[in-house]
Parts: sequence; C-alpha cells; structure tokens
Amino acid sequence: MFYSGKLIESDGKRLVVFELDEDINQDEVIRFSPNNEYKAEIIFDDNRRLTSLQRKKAHALIADVARWSGDDPAYSKAWLKYYFVADTDNEYFSLSDCSVTTARLFINYLIEFAFKWNVPFKAKGMDVQDDIGKYLWLCIKYRKCTICGQHGEIHHLNAIGAGRDRKQIDHTQHDLICLCRDHHQEAHNLGIKTFKQRYMVAGIKLNSQDVKEFKI
Repeated sequence: MFYSGKLIESDGKRLVVFELDEDINQDEVIRFSPNNEYKAEIIFDDNRRLTSLQRKKAHALIADVARWSGDDPAYSKAWLKYYFVADTDNEYFSLSDCSVTTARLFINYLIEFAFKWNVPFKAKGMDVQDDIGKYLWLCIKYRKCTICGQHGEIHHLNAIGAGRDRKQIDHTQHDLICLCRDHHQEAHNLGIKTFKQRYMVAGIKLNSQDVKEFKI
C-alpha cells in the first residue's frame, strides 16, 4: 500500500502528524498488518532532480536485466518501469527528469528484482546501490553477500559471546550483515573495524518482524 500526503505537525523528534491525500483503506491495513502492528515507512521527497550518477546506475541495472532476459534494453526499461509503478503505486516517471527520491526507489526496486531472480550484476552491487541501508537490508533478505553478491549467510558484526545459544539471543539487538564464506573469513582476518573501513559497510539492526520473516 502506498499513500502520499503532507506533514502537518511534528514535535521535532519522533512524533509526527500527516494529512494523507486520500482516505486509508482500513480493510487493507488490517489484512497486511500481522499481529495488529500497524507500521509505515515515511519518505520525504526533496523535489530535486535525479543526479547523473543515479541515472547511470539505473541504466546499468536495466542493462543487466536485459542481458539476463535476452530482451532489448529499451523494452526491458519499459516493462521494469511499468512493474515498478504497478507494485509501488508511484506515478509514471522519466529517468531524464524524475526526482532524486523516485530514482532511489527505482534503483532499490531494480536491485531487489535482480536479487529475487538471480540476475547477475556486471558491476558490483555496492557500486550500483543508491541507498546503503536498503541495500544491506536486501542482501540479508535474499542472502546475497554485501561485498560480491554471491550466496551469503547472516553474520553478527558484534560478537555474541562464546557458548551462547544463537536460537535464544535477541537478534534485533545485534548489527547484522550478509557475507559469503570468503568475505566472512576476511572480516575475521582483518578485524571488523578494518573490514568495515576497507569496504565502507556496517551492519544494520532488524526489527522483530524482519527477523522472523527472514528466518534468522
């Protein structure tokens, strides 16, 4: 579900009030809210035009999908944009003048599409991502190594302590990252601090719903 609106009030911290452009479909909210937890994501559109780097990243990902599918890149671009609009309820857009926010959402959508269908990247995923937090989250969701894109496993960047039962710990309190066997071993050899500096990555915390859905 996607709703747009404008910010009406804020206490300057975490409490905000939004007025939506349309009424909420309460039946849909209930149907897609497990355990009666009504959650939403807020994205502030800054109305700037996409950057040339964003455009380059989007076209590189589209080219990857085109090579994988055997379609013409122009045709792949058209149907990927169509599915993005249909799946996210965003308005139709052009990669020549869309907003920074729309470009970022579209790039995230392309990366998730590639992860879901095992579309190989010509460049490293780290080089085409436009939102590092979302990229790290997608790597965990689809078990893709954050560094190289190969199959990976979930690892705790902060040690959980010897002898502790991993099934009993609260994973929401730990920084998580997905790494293949080689990069996991490299992280141990270098030390976490050096590893994070080398690859400019850090772990992320997941909420309880993500932990359950991703079977961590």
